[in-house]
Amino acid sequence: MKSGSKDPDQKKDIDTVLQDYEMRYRIMAESTTLGMFRLTPAPEIRIISTNHVMARMLGYNRPEDLTGKTLDDMVIVPAVIEDLAAGIRDGGSFAGREVLLKQRDGSGIWASVQAWKLETRGSSVTMIEGFAEDITEQKIFEEEVRFHESELNRYALELSQVNKKLNILSTITRHYIL
Repeated sequence: MKSGSKDPDQKKDIDTVLQDYEMRYRIMAESTTLGMFRLTPAPEIRIISTNHVMARMLGYNRPEDLTGKTLDDMVIVPAVIEDLAAGIRDGGSFAGREVLLKQRDGSGIWASVQAWKLETRGSSVTMIEGFAEDITEQKIFEEEVRFHESELNRYALELSQVNKKLNILSTITRHYIL
């Protein structure tokens, strides 16, 4: 046998492992409740693929409807793209970044994003892969909590001022009665 060539059994084993990996990836992509995505690297970051959850999260019927779109098309605040790219460039990954994503109808949703650089051994091709979770309801809830907290603080301040006035009135009344 020539050096560098693989025997047929070894190639069959590799093909079996790859098919198994592909099947597991497809099952994970179809059954997860998180949006999955794969992107090209900077400078013009484009969507290579997504799962159905990510497509629905952004208001699309099929994952294929997102393929080829740039990240500029999907992010409401463009400055965040450089921040995300820097996270990948500097650390190879990031987690828990909150991003305001643009839906198909132009409205926005908040997503918690984690992503990492995906490099293939023996290839110069680099991709970005990750998950996104819709946290819009959580952000709305947090905003409501902040609003109610500020209202409670305002009421507490007003009650404190009313209490001071009542104490002064009580002192004056007691003094007058004496």
